[in-house]
Parts: sequence; C-alpha cells; structure tokens
Amino acid sequence: MLVLEVPPDQWDDIISAIGTAVAVVIAAVGGVWIKRSSDAVKAVQASADQNADALAAVHTSLSSPNGGSSVKDALNRIEQSQASQAHALRQLGMLQSETRKDVGGIREDIRDLRKRDDRDRDEAAEGRARLQDQIDDLKT
Repeated sequence: MLVLEVPPDQWDDIISAIGTAVAVVIAAVGGVWIKRSSDAVKAVQASADQNADALAAVHTSLSSPNGGSSVKDALNRIEQSQASQAHALRQLGMLQSETRKDVGGIREDIRDLRKRDDRDRDEAAEGRARLQDQIDDLKT
C-alpha cells in the first residue's frame, strides 16, 4: 500500500482540491439531471398542450353549434325530435280520449236500438196476437 506523507502546510491545498473535485462531480451530475429534467418538463408541457387542444375541441363540439356536425347540433336535433314526438303523443292522447267518448256513445246508441228493437218485437207479437184473435172471432 502506498502511503504519501503530506506536510501539514499542504493539507489546506489537498482539502481544497478534493472539495473542487467533488463540486465538479456534483455540478456535472446536476447539469445532466437538470438537462433531463428540462427535457421531461418540455415533454410534459407538450403533452399538456395537446390535451388542452383536444379538450378545447371537445368543448367546442359539445357547446357550440356549427351548422350540423357538432355534438351540440346532434343533441339539438334529438331534443327537437323528442319535443315533436311528445307533441304528437299528446295529440294522439286527445284523439284517443275523443275516440273513447265516441265509442261510449255508439255503445249507448246500440243499447237504445236493442231496447227499441225488443219493444218493436213485443208490439209486433201483440199486434199479431190481436189480429189472430180478430181472425178467430170472424171465423166463428
């Protein structure tokens, strides 16, 4: 093993040299780390910018009508279609209610006609019986 004898008046120089060497190593490593960190930050920033652009496009598509091709336009068309269908269903409901009333009226008319028919048949049977009685009286 090699041991160097260093006179005490040179210890300051050796410590300074070692400190300088350590500082150079730290600066070199730090420089590399800062460069890599800087590149990573730039990559993250670029990705964030792309995401912001994509989000802005989605937001525009969702919130701004543009003449037919945006999601907002599609939603507007769907809402208009649903409103139109709801209106048509209300009209059908009113027509169905009127039809029920008409059918109810027709049923009443049929009942009345059946009663009248039954009365007419009873009157006709009574009339035939009277006529038969008169014919029988004439024969005797």
